[in-house]
Amino acid sequence: MRDVLLYVPALILTIETAARDVIVNPQAGRLLSEAYGPLFETTIDRSEPSLGDSVRTVPAGTRYVMCLLKPAREHVVDADELHAVVRMLTGGTDVPLPLDEHAGGCWPGRRSSRLSSPAHRRPFRADRRSERRAGRDSDGLVARRGHHPPDGFRRMWIARRQHTLIVERGISFAAFGTDGIPVVQAYDANLFAKQPRYLVRTASNPSFADVLR
Repeated sequence: MRDVLLYVPALILTIETAARDVIVNPQAGRLLSEAYGPLFETTIDRSEPSLGDSVRTVPAGTRYVMCLLKPAREHVVDADELHAVVRMLTGGTDVPLPLDEHAGGCWPGRRSSRLSSPAHRRPFRADRRSERRAGRDSDGLVARRGHHPPDGFRRMWIARRQHTLIVERGISFAAFGTDGIPVVQAYDANLFAKQPRYLVRTASNPSFADVLR
């Protein structure tokens, strides 16, 4: 973005003339605002589904697993959205979750039923017994050591011998069928989460638009 910042106004006007949208990530939006101030207006793009939007599409009775691990320093779990998701999964029951603990847990269940106790309270620890069990017909979390920053583990939830969900710090969610194949996957507060996107438009004030032209 920095390399083309000087030409951004002309580029945006060209794209708008073609009746197309200009979409930027948060970093580019911040650079645009710092460089051109009120000449452009940015609004968040609501077309990308959030974690709650993804969970809302899961039919009642569908099996799922939701894993919660303390996020990395640069990410923050939205507690309000997390509790809203829990209420969706449990049919309206609010369950306190360990947001301030290093090791959270993985909660398997079925949508609209009571949230079960976490299947794994220490998901940062490699567990060979869990790996052997998950390698047969039961479900479970597998943690493998490797060169995976920041904590040296790669974690995944295995259901019916399928790699159903890669479990990252923050929130990881998957709904899956009886064969273990995921039908919905969603992430929040981690590297796999979808970044917010912003729509960019020339300012509605005519004088600003005239300056750009």
